Amino acid sequence: MKLKIKKVISTMLLAPSLLIPTALIAAESNNENNKEEKEKTVDKDFENFNDKENQLIEKSIEKYVDFAINELKNKVEKLLDNASLDVLKENLVKIVYYKKLIKYLSSNKAEIIKKPNEYGLEIVFPYVLSQNKNYKNGEIIFEDETYTNIIIGDTEKSNYQSQITGENNQIKTDKESTINTIDWKSLEETTQTYFDELEKKFESVFIDEDDLPQIGKNTKVISPEESLSIDLAVPDGYENWNAYLKTKINKRFINFDLEQNQNFNQQNQEEQEKEQPEIPPIIPQEEIINDPLIDFARENVARLSPYVSYEYFGLHNDNLIGDHIEDSSKYFWFKNPIVTRYEYKVLNILKTDEGYKANVMLVDKNHPTSRTTYITDLKRFENRQISKANELAYKIIQQSFDRFYQALGINDDLYFKNLRSQKLASTVFNMIEGALTVLHNDYFVNALNDFISKQANLLNDNLTIEDELIKKENKEFINEVNGLFLTSLRVLKINGNAYWLYLGNSYQFVFNQLKDYIRSIKENIENNFKNANKNINNYLKAIEVLQEDIIYLKNVGIGSTYSVLKQYNTIIELITKIQNQFINISTLSQEENIDFDNPTKNSDNWLKAYQNLYQSSYFQPDASKKIMISLGAITLLISIIFLIITVILSKLKNVKNNKGKLILSSTILAVAILATVVLLVVGIGVL
Repeated sequence: MKLKIKKVISTMLLAPSLLIPTALIAAESNNENNKEEKEKTVDKDFENFNDKENQLIEKSIEKYVDFAINELKNKVEKLLDNASLDVLKENLVKIVYYKKLIKYLSSNKAEIIKKPNEYGLEIVFPYVLSQNKNYKNGEIIFEDETYTNIIIGDTEKSNYQSQITGENNQIKTDKESTINTIDWKSLEETTQTYFDELEKKFESVFIDEDDLPQIGKNTKVISPEESLSIDLAVPDGYENWNAYLKTKINKRFINFDLEQNQNFNQQNQEEQEKEQPEIPPIIPQEEIINDPLIDFARENVARLSPYVSYEYFGLHNDNLIGDHIEDSSKYFWFKNPIVTRYEYKVLNILKTDEGYKANVMLVDKNHPTSRTTYITDLKRFENRQISKANELAYKIIQQSFDRFYQALGINDDLYFKNLRSQKLASTVFNMIEGALTVLHNDYFVNALNDFISKQANLLNDNLTIEDELIKKENKEFINEVNGLFLTSLRVLKINGNAYWLYLGNSYQFVFNQLKDYIRSIKENIENNFKNANKNINNYLKAIEVLQEDIIYLKNVGIGSTYSVLKQYNTIIELITKIQNQFINISTLSQEENIDFDNPTKNSDNWLKAYQNLYQSSYFQPDASKKIMISLGAITLLISIIFLIITVILSKLKNVKNNKGKLILSSTILAVAILATVVLLVVGIGVL
């Protein structure tokens, strides 16, 4: 990102201002755990699924074998049809190979239907759904291909143990199980789709060009005594043709099965997400809020390297080699304090010619089956104390920025739909990108490293990170790290705006939209307040308060003279208030006529929103305003009376004799007038 030079004065930081140019801004276009989700249960008829599925699979295999034989015969006929001698020579291996396959399928048809896996048709995925009330999500590495979002069963036919064998082929499963909620109709349709896809991919599964033996390399032309035709010898390394064909079909079929498994799980998750009730937007006319991280995630999420935890810093990397699916967070940590929606797990540590490598799984917590794996370097800091200080510093940053997420209501899983506005979703997404820019900026990194190198030895080696975070003696360390990070955010420019002003401007945009919408349905809103027997003036006052708070947020957001920690505290409190006020006002701004005589969820939400309206702006509660103004008026009145008395006394008595008293009186009067001005100004709300 382009950097715009601007001097910044901070305890720890002298850095250029960071600028996110317009070209990189995303298109302007409390994850509610209490969503009305259907309870996940196993189908009541599940006990009968296995028998029904076995019958369905046998019929499907029989149909498929007939289809395959017919396809192969047609291909042989086409190769022989009007072919010249030269063409026949070129296609000799294909013709013989196809005829071998025809014989393999036709002569073993009955056995293939009953025991398909013994003949290379490695059917596993359908059995995961028909034989397991619970299955696990996982990842399978087979023939250098990694399949994620795989569901894996516990039974012999569904656990993939017989299929995924050999060096470098692996099965990795999550610790927790998932309830299998499939019904028979869905299972039947899934099985049918499985075999339909198998027919479509017939050539890649059964007659891949790479499977053909090569004359002079692993086979040769022979002329059997009992036959007048020529033939091919059994390929080298195989006992017979059946063994060769099974091996080739086997590998292709396993790949096919894993693809179907992966596709099913992804589609199943997407369908479940569509079924979840949508959170209503602030502006009812706005379309459903799109998650800006969905497309961004698949390719652009950083492939971070793991660091060895300070607690296990003493272990040599050789002692870390092996699987870490269950204990990744115990031995390793990642520099991921911002995009906390993504979980990084070390699956295992490998030793290679290039050094120690970590096989890492990256998971989207909002979409658990959306995951990927990658290989990266295993890292560690120069010593245990530096390691601990870094781990603590990034934990501090994470907790600090998490306050922003909590205030917005999107929590640490970044559930953007809770923002109820596409404008706000895009804005927050850009602010997250901005925070990531700060973390990787050389000035920030160097300043943080410099601070850590000076402070690391002051940390207590016997305390955990959690203990260090609450230790009073570490307050200075925590404040310095927070100050460094927050100051870097304060000088960040997004589309030419200061970081927090950028959010304030977006709030103003949404507020203007909401006001326009409210005007368009004014009569409907008034009718609902009348029917609910509630005071609409409280609603109108809340709208004024919301505008005042947005303006105040913008003013605080551009402030550079405030303490950055106090500024952040104020901003977080304002964001929390503004978000809630938007939701309450939006809930009360309904075009629909609400029947309060017959309570519904909608009417209950309306009444709750009314009760939760904020009636005073952040910078000065109404009650305090009145007190300030009253005190100011009283003080002013007393001052005027005091002034009159002073003037009279100065006229009636000897000025010289009363000079000292006059000076004292004037001083008291000046202080009183100054206090009056302050009380009135603050009460009116200018400060």
